[in-house]
Amino acid sequence: MASCWSLWCIVALAVATGRAPAQDKRAFDGLNAWLVAHGKGELDLTKERITKSAIGVRAGVVSPDSVGETTHLKELGALCKAVVKSDGATTAAALLEVAAVGLDRAQKLTVEQRPESVRRIGEEQLDALKSPEALGSIETFAKDEAKGARALLIRAAALRALGRRHDEKFFAVIGSALPHKDLVVRLGAAEAAQSAAPKELVKPIATALRTETDAEVIAAMVDALRATLKRHKEQVGEDDLRHSVDATLAALGKGDWRSDLAGVEYLAIARSAASVPALIDVLARQVEDEKKDVRAAELRSGMLRQRAWDALVSLTGARFPYDQVDSWQRWWEKIRDEFKVVDAPESKEKDGVTSTGSSFFG
Repeated sequence: MASCWSLWCIVALAVATGRAPAQDKRAFDGLNAWLVAHGKGELDLTKERITKSAIGVRAGVVSPDSVGETTHLKELGALCKAVVKSDGATTAAALLEVAAVGLDRAQKLTVEQRPESVRRIGEEQLDALKSPEALGSIETFAKDEAKGARALLIRAAALRALGRRHDEKFFAVIGSALPHKDLVVRLGAAEAAQSAAPKELVKPIATALRTETDAEVIAAMVDALRATLKRHKEQVGEDDLRHSVDATLAALGKGDWRSDLAGVEYLAIARSAASVPALIDVLARQVEDEKKDVRAAELRSGMLRQRAWDALVSLTGARFPYDQVDSWQRWWEKIRDEFKVVDAPESKEKDGVTSTGSSFFG
């Protein structure tokens, strides 16, 4: 399939068949050469300027006179912008290669390679594409079932690109990838759902979340639910909301403290009575961890403890100290049958910072 081919093969075929102008080949070849050099670690992107580089010059996008003044990242940006001028299926394929840099956890990239910066440039130019051919190509890659490692990375990059489009015609493609067996595709779909934040994906996200075991993907899925609820709270149906809360509660403790933090923050805005005992359990776990190793607990989950306490105060109106878990549990046993979530506190603006007024430990 197309996503299994190298960028050079895709471009060469497009030029040979007349789908890309021959004069554009220099830009495509230059971009491919840049990616190859970057993958080999030959480009130090931490340098303020490059002392020598013929890639951009050969491609006709960097002036020989400016080589000593420009950077490798600016060179990449110039190459991507030159490719964007074609705005077709080949362009989308080329830019997806850039947008996939660093998505593979197993690939150990160095600080000098700055994968996040490279990926950001690719994504910005990918988002600039407008032609039906380019968008169709991105969608095709997002649906691609090829099993090669490179194809899976390209698929993840394509899913992320569709999410940033906020177009409802792509929601089904994103939703269908959420339960994919490969981690990089699931994570790409979850991050796409977070960018798009459509109410139509609440139930598919919650369904996929129930069986997810990877901490990073759990956090991404829960963050997608939170972004959606913040944007469409009044439009999310009661059944979907309940389904998402139940899935988030089930995910607590399955990942790490970061995924639990995402869960706690979602439960705080979902505002369900079912969250209260689970949040008390989160507090209990943090207190026990602190007894075992104070410094490790503080470094690992001090923020989680605080946010769980904040959420409890916001949902219940009670203010027992965070470390008095027994008090929270006794109170809940007494009140649980007639408990109703209190009204959400109004946010207070002070010096540009939003606060609920409950950021202290009892």
